[in-house]
Amino acid sequence: MKAKTHQLFGGTFGLVAIFLSNISELTPKNVIESLIFFACVLIGSILPDIDHYKSKAGRSVPVISHVIYFLFGHKTITHTLLFALIVSGLFGIFSFVMDWSLYYPLGLFIGLISHLIGDMFVVGNKRHGGVPFLYPLYKRKIKFPITIKIESITESILGLCLLLINVSIVFLFFKKYF
Repeated sequence: MKAKTHQLFGGTFGLVAIFLSNISELTPKNVIESLIFFACVLIGSILPDIDHYKSKAGRSVPVISHVIYFLFGHKTITHTLLFALIVSGLFGIFSFVMDWSLYYPLGLFIGLISHLIGDMFVVGNKRHGGVPFLYPLYKRKIKFPITIKIESITESILGLCLLLINVSIVFLFFKKYF
């Protein structure tokens, strides 16, 4: 899945999370906290692809990306629930020590999970797809029965639909300001 589609997918997950937290009155304290939350969601939505040196995340830290790719390959250790829990957990500890909002590691976790779910919907050029979501407990890759091809017109249509959904959610969430 392209980085833009992953970010739109992550944005949808983040908007739904904010919308649901607003219903439960567990909302971010202010607009800045909401914006940082969404920045964390967007970072998390592309972070698992740090394992591929040609990805947006991989190009931002090429040395780390090449090492991970060399040691593990693509769509392996960074495409697991364990990775999402460890990374967001470490960020949660850091946020706690820095006295930052714990919404930030939640946003990162939501972005990471959205990436994994998004990759369960796509297949590559060799018709392989899915992610080792439950690794090391279950090593086989998990994918949904209905998949789309990476960088296809279907992915572009999905991206457009996600954009429309995101705009709709933002409008519903902020309609009192319009």
